[in-house]
Amino acid sequence: MNNTEAISKAISTSMITTGLLSPEQAGAFVRQVFDSTPLLSASRRVAMGARKMNIDKIGVGARLLRVKTEGSAAPLSTAVNTGQIVLDAVSLSLPWEITEDAIRYNIEGERFEETVIGLMTRQVGVDLNDLAWNGNATPPTATTLSSNVTVSGTSLPVVAASAYPTTGVLVIDNERILYTGRTGNSFTGLTRGYDGTTAASHSSGASVALVSDFLLSAFNGWLQQASTAHTVDGSNVGEGAMDKGQFKAMLSAMPVRYLATASAKGLRWIMHPRTAFAYLDSLTDRATSGGDYILMGADGKSPYGYPILEDPALPTGTVVFTDPRNLVLGMALDIRISRDASSKDVISRGVRYYQIDLAADAKIEEPDALVLNTGITV
Repeated sequence: MNNTEAISKAISTSMITTGLLSPEQAGAFVRQVFDSTPLLSASRRVAMGARKMNIDKIGVGARLLRVKTEGSAAPLSTAVNTGQIVLDAVSLSLPWEITEDAIRYNIEGERFEETVIGLMTRQVGVDLNDLAWNGNATPPTATTLSSNVTVSGTSLPVVAASAYPTTGVLVIDNERILYTGRTGNSFTGLTRGYDGTTAASHSSGASVALVSDFLLSAFNGWLQQASTAHTVDGSNVGEGAMDKGQFKAMLSAMPVRYLATASAKGLRWIMHPRTAFAYLDSLTDRATSGGDYILMGADGKSPYGYPILEDPALPTGTVVFTDPRNLVLGMALDIRISRDASSKDVISRGVRYYQIDLAADAKIEEPDALVLNTGITV
């Protein structure tokens, strides 16, 4: 039985209206979620038997080898530095509907239901990946518009946007606006009149606040936690361009003990695909055969010997240098999938209603083994 079949089995039976997944089904669900993005596949995954769970970690941060003198007692033993990280899963939910007509007239028939279930499971993974990076449990203080915005405006220029996540929902006057990008002090990728509100024009100086009930307010993600790690201001490196200087600055910021061990092979430059492209583009400007190789399709994605891992959930102009296994995402195994095809409400509307309920949390296992670079011009 594959992952999708194991998940579908829990909810495809019309006799079931609400189901707590069995351990086998929950395990299949977790595996499919973690396989949904390259970063989650490479990160440290934790299946949580309870909503709150302590995870042991072992780190050696100092020299432990001692000089031994013949005829003398062995040097004093050194205690291994141990610690724990605490995963405290937050409840999350994904509801959706499928119309009966969509099932009846689809070429897959009833199997279309299982196809959608598989797609929604993968969407859980994509959304969890976004939340794990960009979660901010303390929404930023409201900013203001820096110029007038028309009813059909496609970007929102504000006084300060750096504290906002890369995607979210904003409220200006009585209008909610979904945005999917942030460039400098402008929000882009807008859906005007979001969540049943009406698009309207807004004046310069109007308050722009992040809607606190949006997914990213569930908990602090890795980028928020990385503020306690080693940081680099990319805007102060050279002219802020995405070139080798940024990588060199990050290597200098990473403690040598994480570069001089066998585990250093697991280190990765993690960045948005556009940031990776900006780096490759900088290589093509070199008047050397290396620049020509990049233009002709050579890889070029291992600066200083460490591979680049692309993740579109990261903001452009931000690079994280760490071992992906240092990024921990925990999911509680008490996953519930609800299905309703028989209540008066859904029958009258000709739909089938579904809801996935789960709980998750994200932590950085060792902040000292991570370098965060922000402010790069892309």
